[in-house]
Amino acid sequence: MLSDPLDEPDSTAPVLPIEQVLAQHPAVRAAQASVAEAHARSRLQDFAARPDIAALIGYKRTLLLDHLNGVNTAIAGVSVTLPLLDRNEGNRAAAEADVRRARYLLEAAEADVRADYEAAPQEYELRRAEVTTLLDPLRDHAMEIAGIAQAAYTQAGTDLLRLLDAQRARLDADTAWVQGMVEYRQSIVNLHAAEGVPR
Repeated sequence: MLSDPLDEPDSTAPVLPIEQVLAQHPAVRAAQASVAEAHARSRLQDFAARPDIAALIGYKRTLLLDHLNGVNTAIAGVSVTLPLLDRNEGNRAAAEADVRRARYLLEAAEADVRADYEAAPQEYELRRAEVTTLLDPLRDHAMEIAGIAQAAYTQAGTDLLRLLDAQRARLDADTAWVQGMVEYRQSIVNLHAAEGVPR
């Protein structure tokens, strides 16, 4: 049992611009997120390589031996760590390599989406033209001939062999129409899959 009728839908599937397809396709969006994550890790490693600067402000009370009361002292200073060797160089290089890798994967995902999306509308148009210009007229013609043969046989104008040939031709045309409509419906699904939009 078919869940939906195989008849051709009234409207044609819209063909989106490639920029919109690239913006909404899940594979491209996931690759873009990976690039952003790699950039964030690279920035983190860059910040880890910078020296730490700290400011000190304080108050100190010191009790001296020759004084009965303590001495109050204000303290202010700046502390800077000086990295003599860049100990984070390896992590920074690895983070930059991850950024380059993520960019290459993004380019590969965009190329895959472009290739799929260029082929899908062509297949859709081919299947649609096949159904509308070839299979529908063939099916209608075979049904008309089968009807004429049935009427002629009923009135004893032809023999049983001609009726059976007409019925076989109608069944073959129906089979070809069903197969063509299934392929047409599959081309619509392939087009939506190439767009990256679930329907």
